[in-house]
Amino acid sequence: MLNAYIFSGLPGVGKTTLAKRLAQAVSDSVYYRIDTIEYYLKKEYSKDLIKQGYEITYYLAKENLELGKNVIIDCCNPVKESRELWNKLSTDSIKVINIEVLCSNKEIHENRIESRFEENKNKYPSWQSVLDRDYENWFDKDVIRVDTANIEIKDSLDKLMKLIKLKNEE
Repeated sequence: MLNAYIFSGLPGVGKTTLAKRLAQAVSDSVYYRIDTIEYYLKKEYSKDLIKQGYEITYYLAKENLELGKNVIIDCCNPVKESRELWNKLSTDSIKVINIEVLCSNKEIHENRIESRFEENKNKYPSWQSVLDRDYENWFDKDVIRVDTANIEIKDSLDKLMKLIKLKNEE
């Protein structure tokens, strides 16, 4: 059984760090970060991208799953439409595992955002833009949730790996 690990959450919650660590831990896996794809699309083509980054990544993921690779998708995945797109990857031999990463401590979350924003204002969002972002709550009880506030990344990864193991046993 192949897995498509779909990471969701607001900027600055620890998605990318956790997704990259999972990519290192899962054999035969391919990692895609939608922010990277969208950054270069916007830089070269258009500032008005709505879903192109998601669609490109979806088809790349689908091809790699067909080649027998697990895929790890690192994205905000803020709305029902994008979540439904990833669920289309599910087949008898491919399990979609949705992972929502959050940071329940507002101070820690804000500090992460502001420190990144100061590093590169053209690449990273400000705290205000994160607060203003549309992000629909997950109502699917099958989603794995990992809170990165007040916990080391290694412990977050250990927790995630245990939850994934349980999900794969279902």
